[in-house]
Amino acid sequence: MSSLKRAAAKGKSLMNLLRWTGRQVSGRLSGEKQMPFPQAVVWLSPWELTKEVHGEVIERLKRQNRLGVILGGTWDRETFELNTMDYFSAFYDHYVKDLPWKETDFYKRVVRQITGGERKFGCSSIEAWNIRLEEDDKLLETIRREGYKSQKNLGTLRPWDEIRIAVSSAGEYLFVDGRHRLAAARHLSIELIPCAIILAHQDWYQKKTE
Repeated sequence: MSSLKRAAAKGKSLMNLLRWTGRQVSGRLSGEKQMPFPQAVVWLSPWELTKEVHGEVIERLKRQNRLGVILGGTWDRETFELNTMDYFSAFYDHYVKDLPWKETDFYKRVVRQITGGERKFGCSSIEAWNIRLEEDDKLLETIRREGYKSQKNLGTLRPWDEIRIAVSSAGEYLFVDGRHRLAAARHLSIELIPCAIILAHQDWYQKKTE
């Protein structure tokens, strides 16, 4: 990469960081409760994440790349078991059984959704989807070769771009986003991985800070 391209990429990363900081500050000024940033990144065993949480609030915070928001209510009840997700079975079939991605049910499902007009995993075309999977393959090899690194260690200026999680009222860590990195960490027997808390239940946080 030329020095000009590196400077442009760094400038773009800095602008993204400033926009993210602005959203965090705007949330606080509007009365939103937030965890101090250092508390919003935790190191967990990849096997500690057994459930995924969905819902309107989760999706909004994901889109905004938010961190450490504290909120009460019942948002933490819409969960399902991670081992029921076709991605994790496809990951096993691809990396352990050497089955091509295109032959997995997961790949075929995403192709149907993209063909139907949905945007999946940041892709709106089959070509982009195939490129994304090639990049995922390269990411696994990078982690295998260099170890699992946090965004801070990578120097990306993207503090929100870890495996994203939420914390329920009972203190259970719930998966939100980052399937490939989570599956890769499990596959490579990584002991601890950095996770960014985008949303924590108010009941849990009050007990934690009493």
